[in-house]
Amino acid sequence: MNKLPGIALLFLLANGAAAAEIIPADRLADWTPGVTVGVPGGIPTDRTHLIDVTKAPYTADNTGAADAQPAIKKAIADAKDNDVVYLPAGTYRVNSAVTVYGGKSRITIRGDGPEKTIVTGYQPSGSVISITPGDGGDWWYPNRLKLDITGSPTRGATVLTVGDTKALDAYLKGGIGLPCQLSLKNDRKLPVTAVANFDYMRRQVSRIVAKTPTTVTISPGLLFDLPAELAPVLRPVGRYSELVGIEDLTVDGMNSKTPHGLIGIGQSYACWVKNVAVRNAPNYHVSVDGCVQCEVRHCTMAKRKGALGPNGGGLLVGVSSFCLFEDNVIAETFPHVEVNGSSGNVVAYNFCDDSGIQGDLLGCTINSNHGAHSCFNLYEGNYAPKFQTDGYHGSASHDTAFRNWFHGTSTKTD
Repeated sequence: MNKLPGIALLFLLANGAAAAEIIPADRLADWTPGVTVGVPGGIPTDRTHLIDVTKAPYTADNTGAADAQPAIKKAIADAKDNDVVYLPAGTYRVNSAVTVYGGKSRITIRGDGPEKTIVTGYQPSGSVISITPGDGGDWWYPNRLKLDITGSPTRGATVLTVGDTKALDAYLKGGIGLPCQLSLKNDRKLPVTAVANFDYMRRQVSRIVAKTPTTVTISPGLLFDLPAELAPVLRPVGRYSELVGIEDLTVDGMNSKTPHGLIGIGQSYACWVKNVAVRNAPNYHVSVDGCVQCEVRHCTMAKRKGALGPNGGGLLVGVSSFCLFEDNVIAETFPHVEVNGSSGNVVAYNFCDDSGIQGDLLGCTINSNHGAHSCFNLYEGNYAPKFQTDGYHGSASHDTAFRNWFHGTSTKTD
């Protein structure tokens, strides 16, 4: 398919006179792959130094008989910038999560291909493989730093006035590079609403790339205005990971009881999952939460265990921005894609099949708004039985669905 030109076309429409004839310019974002959306510059292809987990001093078992997690964990700890933690062909049993914690960056976990390298999860909780912030964090932890944004910056702005920035000096790299969440009180005029009456539901994740004593510069820039009367705030993440990849293997959750995604990326920058098969998830197959400019491509997410009901599915996107989900196959799960309170992402050219279309919630295959308040996301070129915003937790706005095929049929009857 001729894919990327479509995204480029929408970007041009947003910046030219033709925008008024098709989609209002204020409803579009700069969705430029490899620049503002997805891993900047593209997923690295030059990482060639391998740390073989089956060799000394790691000697991971690749027959599936013994727990390989401690050996893989040690290899991750030993890996330096641009190293590959290499899992040769075989089956790797993991009794607890294989985790890259915040502060560990620029490494790849790579197998010999989805048909050859199988990682099987036996863990009772947590992901089989995850990239996780060092504090396990949540943007709303009581001790999480909060900076008030003043001056009513407008859509597209990159320099934000936040008062004293000294508090950022205590963070990794003095705060430079930190992913950060920008949010504001619910705008009742739009409206921004939440069923449980939560506030600050319109959110964007960006990254601090520079600062002065009173300002921070973010990249990418604002997707929407931050008027002072809605008390906008900036919250940085703690220890985070960047440029960490998971590639060329299968993750199997048949023996896992985790309530989390089999693969999870949390509060990270420019991380990716590529050419990975994820199957037999108890709940979600792949979860991306609190991230900026991450990427999931050329993956297969299939065969959810048990009945197709709520709180599970293929791809879960939670409060993330400028991420790219492209060229994936998602099947035999419900929903295929679930988006919660995310903004500025691109879900493009995915093949979604074998999910029931009857009913309301159970009919969702691409669900663009389960958790409030999603906005400025692009859905382009997807093949799926159905597209829906279920509004279960609240509102959404400013999303774009462009040249998809939502065909309204299914082989499922439940």
